[in-house]
Amino acid sequence: MTTGGSAAGAARRVWIGIGAGVLAAALVAGGAVWLFAEDPVLGTKEGAEATTFGPDRFGKLRIGMTKDEALATGALGPAPVAVVTGCEDYSFQGGPAPEPARMALEDAAEKQYESAKKANAEMRAKLEALRAKNGTSAADFAERAELLAKSAEALKRMGNASANSSAWSAARIKRANESGGVSFGQGQLRLISAPPFARTAEGIGRESTVDELTKAYGDKGMKEDRGRYEIPVDGKPDWVLAFDVKDGKVTNFLMLSKSLRCR
Repeated sequence: MTTGGSAAGAARRVWIGIGAGVLAAALVAGGAVWLFAEDPVLGTKEGAEATTFGPDRFGKLRIGMTKDEALATGALGPAPVAVVTGCEDYSFQGGPAPEPARMALEDAAEKQYESAKKANAEMRAKLEALRAKNGTSAADFAERAELLAKSAEALKRMGNASANSSAWSAARIKRANESGGVSFGQGQLRLISAPPFARTAEGIGRESTVDELTKAYGDKGMKEDRGRYEIPVDGKPDWVLAFDVKDGKVTNFLMLSKSLRCR
C-alpha cells in the first residue's frame, strides 16, 4: 500500500480500483471521500471503508442530490455518456468516455420513435372523428382506409425505432453494469450503479452468493423479482438498494429512487 499524509496528518490517500481496468483514488479526510483517476494499490482496510456502497450514498454522491451538486464532487466524468428519454447518464471519474457517434444514433432512434408515435396518435384521432361522423359515402370509406394505412406505417416505424432503441439501451445498461455510474432524472441523482470494487457495509459485492445476500438482508424487508433483490431504505419509502443475481451470484448492484423519473 502507498499512502501520503498532509501536514496536519488528518488526510490519508488510499488507492482503489474503479471500473473494468480503470482505477481511481479516494482521499479520505474527516469522513469525506473524493474520487479521481489514479494508479492502484488495493486491499487496505481504509480502501474498503472509503468505497462502502449504500444504502443511500456512495462517497460524496447521494440519491436525490442535484446534478450541479453531484458534478461539483469531482467524482463524475465531465460530460454525459448517454442522454436518453430525458435522463442523463455519467460515468465515474476515469470511467468510460462519451462516444458522440453512438450518442447521436441513440438520439436519432429516440426522435424517430417519438415522431412515429405522434403521427400514429394523429391518425387514430382522425379515425375516431371519422367514426363519430358515421359517414357511409365512398369518400368516407376511402378516407378511413387511407388513415388506417398511415397508422399502420407509423406503427411500423415505431417498431423499428423501438428495436433500435432497445439495442442501444442494452449496450448502455451493460456498460453501466460493468463500470458503474450514475443517472440523473428531473435534475436529480436518481440512480447510482456500483463500480466493480465497491461493497456494501454488510460486505456484499459482486460475486457474493444469494445465501450471503439473504444472510445480510433477509430480515430487512428484502424482496426478489426475476433475479433482482431489492431492500428498502429506512425513512425513504421510494428508495431501494437493488442486487441483480445470475447463477446464484451478484452480478451488479445499485441504489435507486423509484419516484425520480427521466421525464
